[in-house]
Amino acid sequence: MSLSLIQSYTKRLVAVLLVLRVLSGTGAPAGAFLDERTETQALEALGEVLHSEGASSADPAFFPTCPAAEYHEYVDGICKHCGQPPVYLAERLPDRYFEDAQQRGTVVKADVGYVDVHVYLPYGYDENAQYNVMIIMPNRGGSADYTIDSFRRSEQGAMSGQRLFDHMIEDKLIQPTIFVSFALHTLISFDSCGRWLRMYLLPYLGDNFATYAEDGSIEALQAAREHFGIGGYSFGAFYLYNDAMQPSLDLFGSFFPVSGGDCESNKILLQEGLSDEYRINCYYLGVGGEDGRRKTYRSFQLDVIDASERLVDGENAFYVEVSGGHTYYVFFLLTFNALQLMFQETSH
Repeated sequence: MSLSLIQSYTKRLVAVLLVLRVLSGTGAPAGAFLDERTETQALEALGEVLHSEGASSADPAFFPTCPAAEYHEYVDGICKHCGQPPVYLAERLPDRYFEDAQQRGTVVKADVGYVDVHVYLPYGYDENAQYNVMIIMPNRGGSADYTIDSFRRSEQGAMSGQRLFDHMIEDKLIQPTIFVSFALHTLISFDSCGRWLRMYLLPYLGDNFATYAEDGSIEALQAAREHFGIGGYSFGAFYLYNDAMQPSLDLFGSFFPVSGGDCESNKILLQEGLSDEYRINCYYLGVGGEDGRRKTYRSFQLDVIDASERLVDGENAFYVEVSGGHTYYVFFLLTFNALQLMFQETSH
């Protein structure tokens, strides 16, 4: 159980104690100790809450919101308002995340440079606001719907990226964000993907949506790079390293590779070194503990850190394992953990 969840339970215990104090008519001042019988009732009440049907440590009702601001805002992995780390789930997503949220975003579909693109707009999207943008590339052969509006089945039910984003925003775990996916299989090489990101996708996003970029020009996108992030699942992670982490470092500030990225071309890229000219707000590598290539990923993550003086392990560079293998359930679980730190501030 994470520290943040323990603190959340403690706050709920205090709330139960105060309610029981009032109901029992003790008239004790706030903060006074209760008698043993009342404290026992409070503990039993708390136990009923924690063990009630559908409740668990992974239940959204127990995700702690920031007590000092509307959203947590992290600096080097710690909220600058309340001093807490993000919520971490190691084994399973909340059951209610497999149902539609009350506040649901919408998906816009477009053809951008002959590539199918899906753009998720958060609930209440405002054309006059400014939103962070997170691009998530699917695995090999994946179409544009794979990481946003395509459902994946598990014993808990059907999950999609859209459901995950809706719930995380509704639970105030992340700020309203624009998410983007595209048909990776139509881009046949690393080089063509990198050119397409720079020449087509990012300008399209800057020109047509409420991002931090004033428009779709390269200059405007570069000025807003810390508000653009990119992730990739499995083979999509290989594209991330080849097309974003070095050649497009001027356009992205946060990176989220999942279960991929230790091929020879990636190693050559690292040997050439990452440019220290640009700040990297967050580099988050996630993998399932039963993934067949798990042992290589941690070593590779350390190689990435060594390639840049701006990356510090545990502050703006993270390696995280969760239960499971090389599956979309694991990808979504890692996405839940990573999204909370995307677009964080860093002192490095």
